[in-house]
This record gives sequence, C-alpha cells and structure tokens, in this order.
Amino acid sequence: MQKGDIIKVDYELKIKETGKVIDTTKAEAAKAAGIFQEGAQYTPMPMIVGAGRTIKGFEDVIAKTELGKEIEAEIPAKEAYGERDASKVETIALREFMNQENPIYPGATVQVKGKSGTIQTITPGRVRVDFNHPLAGKTLQYKLKIVSKAATADEKVKDIIGMHYMKPEEFKVAIEADVATITLAEICKYDPNWPMAKYKIVGDMREYGGVANVKLVEEYAKKAEPAKK
Repeated sequence: MQKGDIIKVDYELKIKETGKVIDTTKAEAAKAAGIFQEGAQYTPMPMIVGAGRTIKGFEDVIAKTELGKEIEAEIPAKEAYGERDASKVETIALREFMNQENPIYPGATVQVKGKSGTIQTITPGRVRVDFNHPLAGKTLQYKLKIVSKAATADEKVKDIIGMHYMKPEEFKVAIEADVATITLAEICKYDPNWPMAKYKIVGDMREYGGVANVKLVEEYAKKAEPAKK
C-alpha cells in the first residue's frame, strides 16, 4: 500500500497476554468472543494509509500488506499504546469526583484533572486512578485483510464519509472536474455530531479525495400529496 491510499480493512484484534479478542469488524466473530454490541456497525474499517491516525505498529503492517491477502501480525507494546508508566497512576481526593455524572466504581472510566483514566480502587476519601491507556503494556495480535482500495473519486469520497460518520450509503455523491457535490443523508439534519464530522470529511476530501471544492447540499423535498378520490 502507498501513503494516501484509501482502503477498507477487516480485522480481529487479540491481546497476546490473555488471548482475548477485544475488537473485530465481523459480527459473527464478535458474537463468538462475547463482545457483540447491538446497534454497532460490523463492516470493514475505512482508513487512509500513512495518515498517522492509528498506532504506529498497525500503520507499518498495513504499508506492507497486499490487497486481498489475509495476514497475522504481532505488535509489541512500544509500537502500540506504549509501556505502562507507574507515574501515571495517581491517588486523588474523593471530593474531586463529586460532580461526576455517572457512578464511580473500580473499572469505571472517568474524566478528572482534564484527563481520562480508569479507577483502580476506592477507599475512604481517596480514589486511585490509572491514566495509562487501557492497552498500555499489551502486545497486540491482529488477523487482518485489506478487502478493498478506493480507485475512483466517488469511492474515495464515500469511504472518507464512512471514516468520520455513519451510513455513507445514504449520501449522494456527484463529482465534476475537481468539485464534489454531496447531498446529505437525512440524519445529518438533526444530528448534533454532524457539524464536527463535516469539517473532518471536507478536510480529508481535499487532501486525499482528489477534489479541491466540496459542496454540501441539504435537500428538503416536498412530500407528494395523496391523490384525490
């Protein structure tokens, strides 16, 4: 794969130390591993090769992988989420958690001191929080296959939408010269997450999608009136 290629990847991810599957793009594999989530989208993951948006080890593996070939790869902690750092485990006064919206308990993810961490223990007046990434210190094992590479501008645009938002199949795309006109999916009109996703999509279209200008169209079609009897 070359830097800037827009691809889709099927994968299954295990932690080597436990042999546990923690993520996958396939519904059946998720069910078998006991991690299936209703409503989640189990489809190949779109990504831009060399964009630096995944861990270094995964990027390095993808760069060497051929289209359509299933491989297995092991990524050491230093090329994944780093080694565990004992200095990132802190004991914090319980009062700091009084404004948390959700209950606190060992294993809960919390936002405190402007950082995200996992609660290890709770004792009278104190909470011990681990600010390491949950996968820090873990060796990752991937089974993966690059199932497609976008070849046309239309394919690239659709895959870029899928990277940052949902239901790319519901967007209509028309490309003329270096202008992409995109009619938005119905859900965009009411989704508060769309404005942030929009800027990411437009930025990637300009940099990797082969278009210089992007037009986003909201369409409000009048419903046909029922025929008079």
